[in-house]
Amino acid sequence: MVNFMSELPIWQAEGVRPPDSMVTEGWKASQKPPADYFNWFFSRTYFALKELQEKSATEENLDLHKTRTDNPHKVTAAQVGLSNVMNQKQATKVEFDSHDTDQIRHITESERTSWNSKAAGVHNHTWGDIQNVPIGSLTQLGVIRLVDSVASTDRTKAATPNSVKDAYDRGTQGIADAAEVQKNLDAHGQNKNNPHAVTASQVGLGKVANYDIATTEEAVAGTSNSKYVTPFTVSEAIKALQAIKSVNGKTGIVILGKSDVGLGNVDNVKQASKTEFDSHASDSDKHITANERTDWNSKANGSHTHTMSQVDGLTSSLNSKTNSRGYSNSTVTSLGEETDINTLNETGTFMGYKMVGAPDSGWWYIDNMVHNSGYCTQVAYRLNNSTDFRPKIRSKVNGKWFEWQTLSVTTDNAPTATKLQTAREIAGVTFDGTKDIKISAANVGALPETNEVILNSSSISMSSGTVTLLDSIENYEALAIESYVAGNGSTQLKIHNNAETLKVEFSMVNVNNDPNSKGYDLYEGSVTFSKNTVKFDRAKMVSYLGEIVNGTDNLMITQIIGKKKGPKAFSGQ
Repeated sequence: MVNFMSELPIWQAEGVRPPDSMVTEGWKASQKPPADYFNWFFSRTYFALKELQEKSATEENLDLHKTRTDNPHKVTAAQVGLSNVMNQKQATKVEFDSHDTDQIRHITESERTSWNSKAAGVHNHTWGDIQNVPIGSLTQLGVIRLVDSVASTDRTKAATPNSVKDAYDRGTQGIADAAEVQKNLDAHGQNKNNPHAVTASQVGLGKVANYDIATTEEAVAGTSNSKYVTPFTVSEAIKALQAIKSVNGKTGIVILGKSDVGLGNVDNVKQASKTEFDSHASDSDKHITANERTDWNSKANGSHTHTMSQVDGLTSSLNSKTNSRGYSNSTVTSLGEETDINTLNETGTFMGYKMVGAPDSGWWYIDNMVHNSGYCTQVAYRLNNSTDFRPKIRSKVNGKWFEWQTLSVTTDNAPTATKLQTAREIAGVTFDGTKDIKISAANVGALPETNEVILNSSSISMSSGTVTLLDSIENYEALAIESYVAGNGSTQLKIHNNAETLKVEFSMVNVNNDPNSKGYDLYEGSVTFSKNTVKFDRAKMVSYLGEIVNGTDNLMITQIIGKKKGPKAFSGQ
């Protein structure tokens, strides 16, 4: 950015534009320009300088942006028209043939088919591979367990209330974050014009010449080393050079094949580079050894089964995890009427009504999750209420049951809180919800309250009558009043200590002291302020000859400044 050393002369009063004749011809010797004309000139000068500084900064930033050549937008070879060119060293034919005939490091088709069907050395089985163990579902009695995770995609496990809430919170935040990221990405992705002058070298194509396409005439002439030829121009050149009687024993219109140039055994395919060949040849992960071949041939087939007795520890592990009840003939087990669920010590899903300890006397499903006799969690779902389907939850801790709590659904408002669990800051002021806070102007970056305020919007003279000010004088301790006449001005300070009314007298002498000009030597006047109005009481001028003119508009008040904190060293009027 350009460093401007001089302070910008701020001038906000817009004033009035002088007439075109005055703009063209300028001031005359005897003219006294009004303040509004000066205000117009000063404000236009200020805004013009301000615009110059701002636009200078913008153009310099653009110039700096244009000179960057570090390819920040990652321009690819395809974007500069070289997507099919590889700037790499290739393997030799001898190296390729040697590698291609290596029967130890490569596998046969039958080996690939066999090994692809085998199981991994360390592998898992689904419940379907383990015979005679039923899988639990909504209609099938079987084994099922809870999982407290938001990353699992398994649909055979039950999620805990905690993981459901965690997933909801993450999803809400993720949507907001993704929208912001997408917005920034879309804006950046629109710039596809290579604004940073990326070169071929910066995208790994420095060895590729940026030649133009030869015309048919240039292709036939064959004298340029700085042009590329197309299949069409090559064909046209061949036709034009038919003076050659035969090529490789062929006459007439000759179409050469790969055999004609000694490459009959070469396929027209892209070759691996030398770097790629060396990398592949030394890759011990992709190639196998003779011992690995023998070991894998002895493995079990990919599709196979086990009995429960063949899986170590499976029976004892399942016995410890399936000690739960809750389904009978595909229906939730009923506890009947007035069963005390406070003493229900079985893990499972049950239903009943008028149950002791339930949220109310209606029908409820109860998920009972028992840790031991002192610790248990119950989740209650309404069975037959279509208007209020919010689940409820409670826990027993160290033998004591706590009150039922209602879980909110997505259409609910959050329950009323008396205090935030973690206090937050609002504009730098701590807020925890327990009491109101006050935020000062400084906390929100507001501008400090100014001590001085301009109360008039234009000059005031005798003919202006009663003028309404921009604010009442009772809101200020003092007034600074600027008066003006015949190109001369003066300012007087009046301390009125927030009074509603104020009378101000002022005068000027020797305004024009040249007797030959017949100017006026004395101007005097008075104004009265009343709250938010001001009015000239008198405006008089006296010439050097003693002539008196009353009610003149030559005497003006150009500016009235209210001061909220008057100078305390003085008092009175």
